[in-house]
Amino acid sequence: MLIEKHWRKVTSRQIVDIFLEELNHCEHPVDMMPVICTSSLYLINIYRNKLFVLCAVAQEVSPLFVTEFMHRSLDVFAEYFNQVDEITIKDNFSTVYQLLEELCDNGFPLITESNSLKQMISPPSISNLIVSAVSGKSNVADVLPDGTVSTIPWRRKGVHYHINVIYFDVVEELHCIIGKNGQVVSSKVVGELVAQSKLSGMPDILVTLNDPGVVQDYSLHPCIRFSRFEKERVLSFVPPDGNFSLMKYSVDKSKYSTSKGNLSSLPIPIYCRPQVGFHESGGTVQCVVGLKNSGGGFSSNEVAFEKVENISVVLPFPKSTRSTDLKSSYGLVTIDEASKVCTWRIDKLPKDGTVTLNGSFSFASDTPNPEFSMVLLLEFKVPNYSVSGLKFNSFAIMNESYEPSRYLRSELKSGSIQIRV
Repeated sequence: MLIEKHWRKVTSRQIVDIFLEELNHCEHPVDMMPVICTSSLYLINIYRNKLFVLCAVAQEVSPLFVTEFMHRSLDVFAEYFNQVDEITIKDNFSTVYQLLEELCDNGFPLITESNSLKQMISPPSISNLIVSAVSGKSNVADVLPDGTVSTIPWRRKGVHYHINVIYFDVVEELHCIIGKNGQVVSSKVVGELVAQSKLSGMPDILVTLNDPGVVQDYSLHPCIRFSRFEKERVLSFVPPDGNFSLMKYSVDKSKYSTSKGNLSSLPIPIYCRPQVGFHESGGTVQCVVGLKNSGGGFSSNEVAFEKVENISVVLPFPKSTRSTDLKSSYGLVTIDEASKVCTWRIDKLPKDGTVTLNGSFSFASDTPNPEFSMVLLLEFKVPNYSVSGLKFNSFAIMNESYEPSRYLRSELKSGSIQIRV
């Protein structure tokens, strides 16, 4: 256990033993049940960045409400520390406790906007540490942010910039499972519209989308006027100052899937064809990765070799694997001896467009032949592309006389792409 926080009453640490006992029955951490019922408590958990966040609830409450709060807390930590892992939390214990104090009050979420929190609790930096050491003052402000008690709590008063600009990023992730026969078992594309606002005063923004029907299962930032979006499918809002997530959504499958189970209809710009063979003492591996010529809206003209970035293939071997001998025609191959996970980092495909990985692996002599089915993970990123094609038809600003600069860019990246062998 790294850190714990109690809001209403002290809960015994023995509940962690119950959680760990359930976790021991799971082959992978992602298989852990999100809600565990005990005689007196509900244990709600999430798994993110190789860390579990566990919340013990004494009364019946919506699990999604608690789950969203835990994810939002980790988002705030990421805003403060750039990344959230075991080392970061240990190095910033006091700041994490201070943030938890403000994020929740007596079990109810209070201030969850990172922009408002930064006015109260200064992000850790070398300059802040020096000032605190010299002056002896805490990095926690003595007064609440201006917007806390207003009707627009996500925006502070008196914001002023010499150059007014707002950035929008459409970030979409593809999640899919590809079976042994090459057919698509399941697929889903989820997206997020992220914004960075540097606007003076109290601007009121109105944005119309080119294809609002492609957006499904959406969740909106509190600044968006929900009723107007439901009726007119327009984004009308007073933006927070700084970085914020404007909308999360899933993409309508008809946008990218033309036939059920057809692999070519998936919006994946590259293909990965693995072959794994097992025998008594080990096995052999062969994997080919290349750029798709067509299908799923991609063609050689639309997505050039240099546009697909951060390509990598993750191959988890059985725990009983003793040694591996893998060689690639391109890229870097590394293996973690503790977890027996091999990572083939390709980054960008060469001009010929096809790379291969070949090799073998052997099992320890004193272990039986494991019943193992390998599942490969494919990772990539495509800048300046989105499956939904989401863009702005119009952008208008009210209540202010200036005309801000605005920018919109897109990015498609892999979420969880599993290839069963």
